[in-house]
Amino acid sequence: MTGIATLASSAPGGTSAPLFADDRELAAGDVVSLTESGVARLIVAVRGPVTITAGDRLFALNASGGLWLPAGQGCRVLGRGAACVRMVAFDRPVASMPTMAQMFVLSPLVHALIVAMAAGDGARCGTSDRDGALAALLVQELSALPERPLRITLPRDPRLRRVCEAIVARPADDRGIDEWSREAGMARRTFTQSFRDETGMAFAGWRRQVRLAEAAERIAAGQPIGRVAYDLGYESSSAFTAMFRRTLGAAPTHWMRRN
Repeated sequence: MTGIATLASSAPGGTSAPLFADDRELAAGDVVSLTESGVARLIVAVRGPVTITAGDRLFALNASGGLWLPAGQGCRVLGRGAACVRMVAFDRPVASMPTMAQMFVLSPLVHALIVAMAAGDGARCGTSDRDGALAALLVQELSALPERPLRITLPRDPRLRRVCEAIVARPADDRGIDEWSREAGMARRTFTQSFRDETGMAFAGWRRQVRLAEAAERIAAGQPIGRVAYDLGYESSSAFTAMFRRTLGAAPTHWMRRN
């Protein structure tokens, strides 16, 4: 943990919203579990990809995105390589923010504000005018952020969930449904029906959502489309772009600008 900084802010409407920020370094496979508490959090991937599980929802997070975690909800942060996550915690309600876990596209201004907050040395009490102004502006900017529309729902069945977590860890894994049903120890028909019942989607559509979510985060973080397509198991960038356009209605770069 580095650079803890405690700040006091005034949210819109005059609601006091003290907060603090800290960094967590993760290696591949490292897990940080955040328990349910009265603290709301904004979680940002400063470096490297991470996967966050909050309830029955899963989020693939890279440097362009941030996850809002409301008070009363815990989560599990999994490092998928050398990574660093920054967590800004609010110990009082922020009325303008969602009451459920939600991922956002972070603006350069929000990134800069979070960097400024985490630059403290732990001795700062957060009572200066500058600290208050930074925190108040962060709250205002958070409430105006666009939501990342892609959502991934996790099944409750531990056998299906194990399969889903393996796919999220390696989105390019192209094993077919027969192999995954054997991995889960289920008959193919049981696997497909249970998967649809628990996630509301067919297995192939769910896996496509995982790849799209991963692709959106990587492209927003500045990775070339060709590299993203290759890493996610597509034979060419044109095949990847066609799938992206077919599913989301626009080519990757156009979709990212719009969202």
